[in-house]
Amino acid sequence: MKKQLLKKSFACLPVGMAFIVTVLMFSASANAQIVYTDVIPDSTMYCVAPIALTKNYNLDLNNDASNDFILTSQALNFMTGLPFRNSVYVSPLNGNAVIDTLVSSDTVSIPLQLNAVIDSNLLLQQSWQASGLNSLKDTAYGGSGHGLWNNLSDYYLGLRLLQSGQTYYGWVRLRVDVTSNHASVIIQDYAYNSIPNQAILAGQTTTTGIIENSFTSSINLFPNPANNHVTITLGSSNKS
Repeated sequence: MKKQLLKKSFACLPVGMAFIVTVLMFSASANAQIVYTDVIPDSTMYCVAPIALTKNYNLDLNNDASNDFILTSQALNFMTGLPFRNSVYVSPLNGNAVIDTLVSSDTVSIPLQLNAVIDSNLLLQQSWQASGLNSLKDTAYGGSGHGLWNNLSDYYLGLRLLQSGQTYYGWVRLRVDVTSNHASVIIQDYAYNSIPNQAILAGQTTTTGIIENSFTSSINLFPNPANNHVTITLGSSNKS
């Protein structure tokens, strides 16, 4: 492994000013990790029976003008005499994925609680699903249906984003309401960790500490001791 040292210098700064610059550099590094987007106002996709409707919300997790997931609210009546089938589901695009689980031979998306860890480590019977219509809630022609999302409750959908060969983890906060009469999903906010392969907590909107490979790995001050001025060299050790 070759170690690279990236340096930035601040020469002949007053001692007090050098300290301020250092703190600002560390602060910028610490807050550059979580990219959070608040949907204002919340976006509601509402479909009501007996009118057959399908409404979609295009989720661009990293705000690069390319859709990453489609959230769908749908009311359908396939055959005369059958009750309406109302549902909410998510469709990953371009190799992206959502966290699903197997319930009675049905693959359904998992409603995550606040602060649940979202990363590559999944529990038994959980998997990252990169294709298909991943159900949040479905009435199954007027019956009890399937899906784990409780109506009118806020939960988080775990997301995996593929971008330029890198993997990122994120979440979207949703409120799902599906009955025999209607189906709706409210999109409230979303976020992702801009550091590849790093975990994010469901609902996390800010970075909680200094990220790895920050300027903390190498700080040089000279002359030491100093009187009026000091030179600061900030370095970062990255392995490649």
